[in-house]
Amino acid sequence: MWANQFMGLVLTAVMAGTIVPTIVPTIVPTMVPAMTPGDILFQAKSRYSDGQSKEFEKEFRFSESFFQNSGYTYNHELAKSSLGLAVSAFSSLSSENDYGAAQNVNREINIANAYKMLGFGGVRYYAYDESLNDNASKAAFSLAHRKITVNGEPYTLVAAVLRGGGYGAEAGDNFLVGGGAHHEGLNAAAQKVLTKLSGYIQELNAGGQVKIWITGYSRAAGAVNILAASLDKSNAGLWRPENVYAYTFAAPQTVVRRSAAHPGGVETDAALFGNIFNILNPTDAVPYMPLSEWGFARYGVTYYFPFSSASDYNGKVASEYRALTNGSYSPAAAAALGQRIRSLEETLMRLYPTQSDYVKQLQPVFTGLFALVNMKNMDAEGKWTQKDYLANFLDLYGEEGQKRYNAAKFLITLEEAARAKTKLGKPLELEAREFVTLLMAFCGVNGLSAAEIKRIAAAALDYFRDTGPNAVVLGLNLKNSTLRQAHFPEIYIAWMAALNQAGQFETEPGEILN
Repeated sequence: MWANQFMGLVLTAVMAGTIVPTIVPTIVPTMVPAMTPGDILFQAKSRYSDGQSKEFEKEFRFSESFFQNSGYTYNHELAKSSLGLAVSAFSSLSSENDYGAAQNVNREINIANAYKMLGFGGVRYYAYDESLNDNASKAAFSLAHRKITVNGEPYTLVAAVLRGGGYGAEAGDNFLVGGGAHHEGLNAAAQKVLTKLSGYIQELNAGGQVKIWITGYSRAAGAVNILAASLDKSNAGLWRPENVYAYTFAAPQTVVRRSAAHPGGVETDAALFGNIFNILNPTDAVPYMPLSEWGFARYGVTYYFPFSSASDYNGKVASEYRALTNGSYSPAAAAALGQRIRSLEETLMRLYPTQSDYVKQLQPVFTGLFALVNMKNMDAEGKWTQKDYLANFLDLYGEEGQKRYNAAKFLITLEEAARAKTKLGKPLELEAREFVTLLMAFCGVNGLSAAEIKRIAAAALDYFRDTGPNAVVLGLNLKNSTLRQAHFPEIYIAWMAALNQAGQFETEPGEILN
């Protein structure tokens, strides 16, 4: 899912939070409706986020009636079904046995089964057969279609579902922000989908009677956000914006909004992009990256889970999460994460006040580092296993890498010694220390100056001490990390089940970041 990433992190990509102003969409203010003839129940299946070697299943409902209103109308039942498809699109757990294989190993099996239950045909899969060690700017995705009848008229419903979990070394691409108006890595992934989707719709020859349903989680949600905006901007006569239904979950920020401070940003038309619904957990670090202070936002309408009034939902959310995972989750405890997210933002802003500063200094470090820690190697027994991160680093950089790592280790020792007599003297957890050391070594092989490396080391050490076990680091997954848990799709599923209409969401992060 954005992998679990730096400085509390940046769990899987660099991305952050303000909202593109949009029209207030129409709301379907209904409680959970009863099943009607033609409705379908389908089982979404996906991997557990806490490392369990099994997958969870959750039932969702699909109905042709979800598409009877314009795409600019929020429909909570459609949103829940979208989340079911989004998590089904993750690489299957069984395919982990063929992690680095560049061939069909059934990574798409869960979304394939969901399509079958939903009656979709003509399914095409893209990039699921590529090695998870590949860190190119892409997102695996699928296209499928089925016939529906809406208000007495026949339509072809086209689904485009992007993979947002189990994507391996693509994690490095999450940090490829670039210097343009869109997140470079996510935009590249979105445009690849747009090309295939446009061709697919053209082949269907549906005469404009097409409705497009697109969804994704985390990294995929960011690409879907850009994809949906692209569909709104240019339809080539093949579809109409009111027939685009886009639902994203845990989406990072994707676009620099034009303003006095960012004149090179993108103009956003509120009415045009009101068919894109972004649903966020305000205690999740990913949606706050790349930083709003750099001008980043996202297209469409953004809804937050209502932590500012969480007492109304605590019991229901905790119950839904327990039923799905047999684990515990406390919205009240999670609400305390806001200060840690602010600390992350402040740390990054101190280091890199502008997008350009980040791109010049830290971007090549992060893209390489987060790809590296998500790569696996085939061992002597033919199994794909993850070397320790240092071994991978030394494989890539050899003697130069060893020299840089030794220098980084010495620097961290000096930095910790300088703090030993202060209130910051508590030693780092081992995993955090290893991560910071490797980060410094990566800075070294990427040519950063000694002064810059020392500046980053100091900021990282301070951040991890402030955040403690709630830091989220790459694939290091520090123990007892509530901040890491906030990005779990199981949390999003529990919240979506606990709510029943758009009016129960917040349109700002509420009290979380105050």
